[in-house]
Amino acid sequence: HAAVRTTDEAAPPLAACGKGELSERIRQRAKAANEGAVTSVAKLYQALIAIFKNELRERDFLPRSLLLQASWNEWGRGYRAGERGQSAGQEAESPDVLVLSASSRDQAVDALERIARQGEAPEVKSDSGEKPPDSHFARFLGIYEELEGAPFEVSRPVATNPKTDELAREVDDPSDCGVITDPQALGWAHLFNLRYRLLLVDLVHALGVAGPAFQGAAPTVRGSLVNWTFGEMYNLRAVAAILMQHPLEEGGDAGVRAAGPPFEMPYTLSLPETAEARWRLHRDLLEAARLAIDPLLQQEPAEQERDYLLALRRADQIALGLINQLIGSAAREPLPS
Repeated sequence: HAAVRTTDEAAPPLAACGKGELSERIRQRAKAANEGAVTSVAKLYQALIAIFKNELRERDFLPRSLLLQASWNEWGRGYRAGERGQSAGQEAESPDVLVLSASSRDQAVDALERIARQGEAPEVKSDSGEKPPDSHFARFLGIYEELEGAPFEVSRPVATNPKTDELAREVDDPSDCGVITDPQALGWAHLFNLRYRLLLVDLVHALGVAGPAFQGAAPTVRGSLVNWTFGEMYNLRAVAAILMQHPLEEGGDAGVRAAGPPFEMPYTLSLPETAEARWRLHRDLLEAARLAIDPLLQQEPAEQERDYLLALRRADQIALGLINQLIGSAAREPLPS
């Protein structure tokens, strides 16, 4: 991230901050690692903001969509001042989570500019005069400076672009494709892909259900979908950590070349038309996850892995109970005409 940012012509040069030598060093490393092609996130935001300002019209925005849009109350999870629900604890001086809604072009542009400023600015200005948290760019640059030249390996030996499909060797550059062949790692990778699809389905479904997330202290249907979305984020983190402890190839050494999360996209992100069919999709994915969990339990996993799999299976059973009720309720609703 720091490398990409410092090579962007639109970025304020680090030389102005007395870091010209560092900027040039990062630029050369980035070009070498990416065969000369380095793309900046800042350019993406600049292009988006220009499109919203100059090409979209006010009538392109639907005020009624506010009922479906994400809000901080639902998705912020109460995180403030660096809290992220992370296993390593709170991170000092981390920016707040931004979840911004928009019903007009001006609001959408303002949201894009705020997100770009939080992520890409060399420093974030504060109206109150207090020192604000560092932007994402400044934080990544600080990490780079601290770890550059460290006398130890700062990253895990995870394969490039881990995949579960052997056909990937024929389609992709073999030197840039890590096909997982270790039996246990392959089982965890398939489970990872299923949880990834569950996350995407939960997210898309949640943003298609109007209304509040809670009714009193109890979550509504939308609230349950939001909760499941976050639950799958934590599941991906847990499964990815386990995957990186297994070798990429059968008979290999995880300390030399480890497996990793494949993030292979499902064949479709579209949801069925009816509510009943959508809940049936949730049910089918959870049942597929059980079919991936059971073989992993039979492979005599490590104690920590076994405990996680058992807890995951129990959580899925609880979710299935609610989903079966929702299928029954939706089946009684009239079909759309």
